[in-house]
Amino acid sequence: MKSEPLLPAFQPQPKDSRLGTWTTQCRGFAERSDWLALFLGPAISVPFATCYAALVCNDVSMQANFPVVLQQVMWTQMIGSIIALVIGQFVTTTNLDPLTAILFGQLARKVARFKTGEGSQEMILCSMMLLMPVISLCLGIVLYFVGKLKLAMMLRFIPYTVVGGFLAGSGILILQESLALAGGMDLGVLVRTSFASPSETLGPWLQIVLSIAFSSVLEHVREWHIFSTPLVIAAAVGLSALVQSASQGAWPPRSWFLEFPDPVRWWEPFERVRDGFHQSYAASALEELEFLGGFVVIMTVSWSINTLAVAKLVPLRPGLQRCDEQEEIRTLGLTNVLLGSMGGLCSMQSFKIPMMMRGVKSGPSWPYFNVVVNVLLFVASPRSIVQTVPRFLFAGTVVRLSCDLIGEWLLEARRRVAWEEWLVLVATAIVVVINVTLGILFGLFCTLAWFAIEYTGVAGITHDSTLSQSRSRVERSDEEHAMLQEHGHGTLVIWLSGYLFFGSACQVIDEVRSRVQERDVTVVILDFSHVPAIDASGVYAIVDLVQELQEPKLVQLVFCGLVRRLKNALQCAAEHEQVPLREVYHDLDKAAGQDLAEASQEPGEKEAAFCCDSSVSKIDSLNCITELDLVWHLVCLVH
Repeated sequence: MKSEPLLPAFQPQPKDSRLGTWTTQCRGFAERSDWLALFLGPAISVPFATCYAALVCNDVSMQANFPVVLQQVMWTQMIGSIIALVIGQFVTTTNLDPLTAILFGQLARKVARFKTGEGSQEMILCSMMLLMPVISLCLGIVLYFVGKLKLAMMLRFIPYTVVGGFLAGSGILILQESLALAGGMDLGVLVRTSFASPSETLGPWLQIVLSIAFSSVLEHVREWHIFSTPLVIAAAVGLSALVQSASQGAWPPRSWFLEFPDPVRWWEPFERVRDGFHQSYAASALEELEFLGGFVVIMTVSWSINTLAVAKLVPLRPGLQRCDEQEEIRTLGLTNVLLGSMGGLCSMQSFKIPMMMRGVKSGPSWPYFNVVVNVLLFVASPRSIVQTVPRFLFAGTVVRLSCDLIGEWLLEARRRVAWEEWLVLVATAIVVVINVTLGILFGLFCTLAWFAIEYTGVAGITHDSTLSQSRSRVERSDEEHAMLQEHGHGTLVIWLSGYLFFGSACQVIDEVRSRVQERDVTVVILDFSHVPAIDASGVYAIVDLVQELQEPKLVQLVFCGLVRRLKNALQCAAEHEQVPLREVYHDLDKAAGQDLAEASQEPGEKEAAFCCDSSVSKIDSLNCITELDLVWHLVCLVH
């Protein structure tokens, strides 16, 4: 029998359970250090955003439009951080890629060549403000279908030398442009001006030296603590402000700062996008389409590789056990489709901020704090920050990124790959600096050529012999061995191995041709037992050799050991070229027996010998079942 209390035990309840839950959540946020994103986010995103806008406006035609482009970048960061909250598999936010800024800077120079005359500066700005979101939209569509159709697996077939050369070349490009940002002018122009009037270039060179020194400091301190990098950046900004206050604005000189004359209203970039629809693009359409194709290919490859790297560095959302890279590439494409359709620029997953947040043991809620920061930065223009921080501090942050790329993919790669492959990587990086699209094609071509040269030395003829010298696996009588010794010298047997493609196949043909010319043979047997495949160039080269050997003297080419697919390809090619082929035999013993039977027959006996083409099986000394033609018995009976 069970006894139960007549009245429930008294349990005190909070006056407002919702308030208690909210307090618990806030306490959890504080314990997980997610709130540190309020400081770490701006410390990383603002310098990169400013440097991104400055790289886009590095050309003379766009320098006066830096504030408008920066406001568009701030809009991109705000919308991208909101999108990252609801899609994707990582606890992360979006990040602007300096390489895209450099490419957009090249686009600005292309547009400037066609926008001349009065009002050209405004026309260039409106065109660029429209073209950049449109290109971002196109890139997003391509990335979406690459992930949707699972085409990113093809990236695994891109050689290491091409990937390393592309990333190293990108690092050199970013280094070149970031140093130009620090100096305030193109490096080539700076060098030429230095020879003409050294005193005028003292300030730009000093800023370049300071940006390199600041980059070295960041490299040295980032191993100390997770907060070392943002603290050093904040300290540098504070020191710059202190020096300005102490010198009453005389030092550093205003030429050391990016020009930001007036605050930009938040809706001004959208007005420029609207005006861009009224511009004419007929004159520059061809170059813009060429740029669009190259940009989409380059960034698709680069960001697909970047997604694989993010999967190893950034924590997954709660509840996910593993990352689906193809799905994440599709999500990245969807993100850029949304950004481009809303007037934003292309962005990828950020791994710098989430890595730092993971270092301080934060939870999955820090992106919400990061959204708050981005909203404030978009509403309140970062004009005061830009006017307080010298260019070398912005440039030094990006110089550190470029040095990481160069060190990882160019310098350290020397220890990981062979000398010849490293030379291909260096050549690819140099061409990428000259032309990014051409650099990828150049790297693929050099890698293909090197592969052909290397594999040609592996595949081909292993050895050769005659029937009188070689030993058969089939158990034969003394009479048959005597016949091999007597008539076998006229048949040359050549053993092949490896994959025969357009390079190695041509070398095999040349060697077969030279050996036939050196020896007095009437039959050449090519054994393909160790050849897994032949490409179309190799198949047609062999068919041409059959026809060539029959013209000066009757030298018959016999094939054995071909797999069914290669046998069919060879016969189809011979029919297309109208070249008669001899029987293609299953193995060398069968081919040798047939050829020797024909060579040892009298004209009247040949017909009798071929009246029976059935075969029997025997067990040789290696316990292998081998077909033996009855033709052998007919030949032995006749002789």
